[in-house]
Amino acid sequence: MSEAARQYFSAMSIPALAQGLSDVEIPSLAVATLKSPGYWDRLYVTLLWLDEIHEMGMASKLFRKLASLFLPGSERSSLTFEEEQRLNQIIALLKLVALPTLKQRELEEVCRGNMVMALRAGLNLSSGIMSAYLFFDEPDLAARFAQNVTRVLGTNMETIGSNSIVIAETGERLSPTVQNWLRSYNSAFSSDVERSSVERSQYLQRDDNVKLLAGSERTILTKLLEVYDVLRFPHLALLEGEAEESASGLRKEPLKMDRSLLPEPGSMGEKAELVRGAYRGAAAVEQAVTRERENLIKEISGDPRKLRAVFFTAVRARSIPRTVAVLRLLVERDELLSMLSGDEQLKHYLVSVWPEMYGAAAADELARNPNSRQSVQKFLQYLLQERLGLPVGEAARVGAQLSNAFKQRGKNELQNLAYFDVQDQTFKWMA
Repeated sequence: MSEAARQYFSAMSIPALAQGLSDVEIPSLAVATLKSPGYWDRLYVTLLWLDEIHEMGMASKLFRKLASLFLPGSERSSLTFEEEQRLNQIIALLKLVALPTLKQRELEEVCRGNMVMALRAGLNLSSGIMSAYLFFDEPDLAARFAQNVTRVLGTNMETIGSNSIVIAETGERLSPTVQNWLRSYNSAFSSDVERSSVERSQYLQRDDNVKLLAGSERTILTKLLEVYDVLRFPHLALLEGEAEESASGLRKEPLKMDRSLLPEPGSMGEKAELVRGAYRGAAAVEQAVTRERENLIKEISGDPRKLRAVFFTAVRARSIPRTVAVLRLLVERDELLSMLSGDEQLKHYLVSVWPEMYGAAAADELARNPNSRQSVQKFLQYLLQERLGLPVGEAARVGAQLSNAFKQRGKNELQNLAYFDVQDQTFKWMA
């Protein structure tokens, strides 16, 4: 997004509203809605609210709905140029709140030109990145996410300040872009130095380029470098955050909103344990699934035909631990998608029963594209809820686990099957 565009959302002028949009209002959003008095302020407050509680699912739902207003037939032509700019900015900001849910291309686009805008708008990007690590659950996926964002951030051309940056080692004069600020920051330390708030403070106090910044621009740079260090050294950021809360016994004053339906946000450590515990589920159930998985590995001896046979047997027997275990193995071994697309008998059966349960459109989608996100998600819902009788939340928890497994296999199109709703502290299927 060009920096020539006006900054419509600024932390220096947060609207004095007590309530943003509710979840039930999102589906009815339309171009005409944006023209309602005070609606942009409501959107902005909603954005800050979702950022504060790290509600990625609702942020994703909201930005996709807003993006649909640009589609043909949406009366987009009635939007003024300024309204289109505002809409593009709020969509970009919502994407940053929902960052780990984005596909790689979306992630690259939004991080390349909107990080400074987000900091100026008041988003707590460093806290959002820490929350994103918990979203992935698997350390390898979290590390890959951090590497991708770090790489793209290194190409960001947004500016902080107006003076040129002088690289002390070479004497080069560079424009004050994010890319060049990071170059200056990295040149101040040897490559093996891990950076926390101590190292950042040293750089911010001593660097001649920083000394030329106005106070507000220095604040933005400070927040940017914190984001950068959280991406590169998350373990230090987590330890610092917990130590600060423990020492002070205080928490940051939250944004003033109606929170009657929300739990009070805890420390990062508490949030980590909440999400990890939620993904694991009941200890006894998880242990049973793990035992079944180990037994299955021995039984099938690497033969995918045996794995599929075990799957159908487990489903007919309504064995929850064994079915969940075999589902994990099917995903890990790239067999689930092959089964859905290649087993004509299974597909014929599902196409015959789904119209009454989910509608003709779901059955048609399965027949045309059995490996689409919609088909895979609906298959898991049918299997876990209808055949095994799991409650919706528990079924969605398994769906979220399988989403992570798909992501680990590089199946990014299947990364959003289900998610953990921090607001309700329950798992939900992604809309």
